[in-house]
Amino acid sequence: MQITLAQYAETPAFEQQEADDFRDLAITVAEHAIGGASTMAAATSLTVALGQSKGLPALAQTDTLQKALDGLLVALVDDGDKAASATIRDKVLEQAIHRADVDRRWFSLMGFDAEILEIIQSG
Repeated sequence: MQITLAQYAETPAFEQQEADDFRDLAITVAEHAIGGASTMAAATSLTVALGQSKGLPALAQTDTLQKALDGLLVALVDDGDKAASATIRDKVLEQAIHRADVDRRWFSLMGFDAEILEIIQSG
């Protein structure tokens, strides 16, 4: 309960940061998407989701963008351009590493991850 109370005031900013990170990723992925009909339809859906998600609460933004990103990633497997798919994969992995670090730091108060506590303390 103490951890929840300690994070309570900062939760909206954490959630908005996550939504902003997914928005940045969605923009990058949409810009790099090249492929056949499935990929291009999914890229259009992602662009629409970017517009629709503006103004939504942070968690709803993240949910909307994640679903549209998932759709595009699946479409890239079906008929995406190989170079575009590789570029997008790299962007997604960069984002995943970033979000894992942010999440590890966020949950560090729980003490489950001794390594992140060392990283935070040293840097």
